[in-house]
Amino acid sequence: MRVPFSWIKEYVAWEGTVEEMAEVLTMSGTEVEGIDRVGAPREADNLSRFVVGRVLTKEKHPNADRLNLCTVDVGESHGGVRQIVCGAHNFVAGDVVPVSLSGAVLESGLRLKKANLRGVESDGMIMSEQELGYEDESPGIAVLPGDWVVGDSLQRYLPVAEDVLELELTSNRPDCFSIYGIAREVAAAAGLDLAPPPITPAAAFGGAPAAEDIAVEIAAPELCPRYGATVIRGVRIGDSPAWLKARLTHAGMRPISNIVDVTNYVMLAWGQPLHAFDAARIGGGTLIVLVILSLVFGINPLQFLGMAGPEVSAPVPQQASPPASPSAPDAGASGPRVGTAAPGMRKELAARVIGDTEDVWNALFEAMYQKRYPPTTLTLYTGAVRSGCGVSSSAAGPFYCPADQRVYLDTSFFDELSRRFGAPGDFAQAYVIAHEVGHHVQNLLGISAKMDQMRQRVSQTEYNALSVRLELQADCFAGVWAHHAHNARQILEQGDVEEAMNAAAKIGDDALQRAGGGAVVPESFTHGSSAQRQRWFNNGLQNGNMKTCDTFSSRNL
Repeated sequence: MRVPFSWIKEYVAWEGTVEEMAEVLTMSGTEVEGIDRVGAPREADNLSRFVVGRVLTKEKHPNADRLNLCTVDVGESHGGVRQIVCGAHNFVAGDVVPVSLSGAVLESGLRLKKANLRGVESDGMIMSEQELGYEDESPGIAVLPGDWVVGDSLQRYLPVAEDVLELELTSNRPDCFSIYGIAREVAAAAGLDLAPPPITPAAAFGGAPAAEDIAVEIAAPELCPRYGATVIRGVRIGDSPAWLKARLTHAGMRPISNIVDVTNYVMLAWGQPLHAFDAARIGGGTLIVLVILSLVFGINPLQFLGMAGPEVSAPVPQQASPPASPSAPDAGASGPRVGTAAPGMRKELAARVIGDTEDVWNALFEAMYQKRYPPTTLTLYTGAVRSGCGVSSSAAGPFYCPADQRVYLDTSFFDELSRRFGAPGDFAQAYVIAHEVGHHVQNLLGISAKMDQMRQRVSQTEYNALSVRLELQADCFAGVWAHHAHNARQILEQGDVEEAMNAAAKIGDDALQRAGGGAVVPESFTHGSSAQRQRWFNNGLQNGNMKTCDTFSSRNL
């Protein structure tokens, strides 16, 4: 669990260093594995060069169509008004913005200098959220709240530099599965005051009762005796503010949108899992508590419905899911990157496959992009796991989490693959792992980020179609891995390809819908049909060329 130091200090009156807090927690039985120092170099002289500024004028650069020539007030103590050339266009004169002054060293190690850009002097930089470290990509600069004081240190408002405690929590301490829970532990161990819980009574928000718009039906009250829901009206889906993105990023989660981000924020802060639903998409105005049961208890929700319909799908890892128990700890950093396995799965096979994907993709990245491939980590777990994308149970199936760049597999999945789906064999299992590693490759190439951006711009049916193309590309990438691994080490034996093709067929959306006893609804597909999954895996296997895996441009899937 990742705990930003500045966040925990909002709840407990701590005046010591982060190292001293780590010692207090460890001595109280809450083990601190390490301290991750993120952001810009934290020397006082460097942090003082990151300030709050206000754009006074914004004009077109006289010698460059795509650049703007700005004057920015950074406060009298920092020299007053500075001239800065900026390539972004998402701001206007009067906006408050983050500014790094000449001489500042960024997180990347870049030291800013006065520069001559197309014949015009530029003294400093207006920063984007990418340069602040809160986003992988930013379309423009970060626009800050208008009441932030010009000339103040940016660190006063945003963590330009942050210390993050990395904790190893055990399953018998669910009281510590939140930032507030850790603050409570620090307060108790150090004899300090603890701030009140970060909650506001629902009555404070006013409005009509939720029952006017929705009802909650619990399908199995013996397993889930209580489920609370409320309605928030007049919501506009958009971007989250920079401070929220910073909190989530440093806590190990990826910002997505204001709606998803605030539910993840509450889960991290208070330990209360939330999920946001579009009220317009709740059939009949009734929310049936099925997915929750599936996540927490590993129960197939179709057994309550007696059918498989287009609205029943596995949870999306990028969204928060209700917690059950923490993940198994990872093994050491040396050797193949595989987490500690629980009984029921051949860890040796998983380690061999994940190590093999690392070799293949590193060679391909160096050949195609002239850079090394940052490997993923495979975590094996039993029952439920806490990832950087929230908490999921075995019902979610194997998944890749972009926030922590890890692949998660429940140890019972391959038994299920063999027994329930009729797809046994080592190479069938290797195909599943390689498919999830394919999602890691997509994340590294920026494909996953583009999918996140599209989520709020298209309809659910259109997004399902894009999701199918994403999954089929991961199948193709799995085939690319198998092609190169076999050429290098002759890993394929007679029958192996058939095992993988059989597995791809058994977990196609159409096959799963038929197995659930319902009609096949192509508009609800999110992973592709059996034939499509076989075709794209075989495409990568035969060609071994990543360029042939462009499912997004293909007219025929």
